[in-house]
This record gives sequence, C-alpha cells and structure tokens, in this order.
Amino acid sequence: MGRSGHEAFHPWGRVARWINPWAVNDLSRRRNGSHEGCCLPGPAAARSEERRRAMKERNNWGKIAGLVLHIVIGGLMIFTGSQKILGLVPPEALAKYGLDEQVRLIGAGALLTALLLLVPRTSALGLLLMSSFWGGAICIHMAHGESYLVQAVLLVLSWAGAYLRNPQR
Repeated sequence: MGRSGHEAFHPWGRVARWINPWAVNDLSRRRNGSHEGCCLPGPAAARSEERRRAMKERNNWGKIAGLVLHIVIGGLMIFTGSQKILGLVPPEALAKYGLDEQVRLIGAGALLTALLLLVPRTSALGLLLMSSFWGGAICIHMAHGESYLVQAVLLVLSWAGAYLRNPQR
C-alpha cells in the first residue's frame, strides 16, 4: 500500500494530513495544473480579485499624485535655480543673508537637485539633496527671524511625493 498526496514525500505526512486534511501537496496535480481542493471558487475569490484590482488602481493614483508633486516642486527648483545661474536675482536679495557670492553655486545645486528628483532612477538621491536644500533654507530663515513656513511646506510635500511615488521604500 503506497502513500499518496502529502504523505508521499514528507516523513510526517500522516500528521500533516491529520492537522490539515485539505492540504493538497500532490506533485502530479501541480504538474498538470489542477487546483482542485486548494482554491475556493465563488464569491470569496471574486471579492479577493476586486480588492486586488482596487489596490492596484489606488497604487497607480498614488504614483501619479507623487509624480505630480515632484514635477511641481522640481519645476519650481529649476525656475529659481536658472534665475540664480543667469543672474536674474538681484544681489541685494541674497546679500542680507550673506549669500551674495554663492548665488551661482546655489542655483547650480538647485538645478542638479531638481533634475535628480525628476529622474526615477535617481529620485532617492534627489530627495536627499532636496531635503538638505529645504533644511538649509529653513535654517537661514530661522537665523534671521523670518517665517519659514513656505520652505517647511515644500519639504513636507517633497517627502509626501516620494512616499506616494514609491510606497514600497
């Protein structure tokens, strides 16, 4: 009398069959693609499929929302960075912060940061540099007793965009 099912290749097969009598572990059934006894067809399976589809749609909307946030913030950074590089920012605007000589360097950093943030492969590095950029702006404004609410909101939106864009990280 030969063993069948789970008992055929597991030494404790009888114990396993006793614990879970519905265990389907027969290699021949798996090779033939037969799934009898392992899936529950009907309303439960349909609900499960609907949930998977809804979760995938939510994931797609989240990724789109995160990408939109990053495009808006990256566009803002490209705009302000290019103004600083081209010399369109009045020197007095940054002279009160003591940054009048580093305007072009800050502009180049802003451009590089925005480009890294917008490219999917380098978005993690771009987010790190973006956080540093906004953190520095917050510190400068705090040191001069000015409001830093705009910079803080942009920092939070950068992180929210990263979370929505890559929820698994």
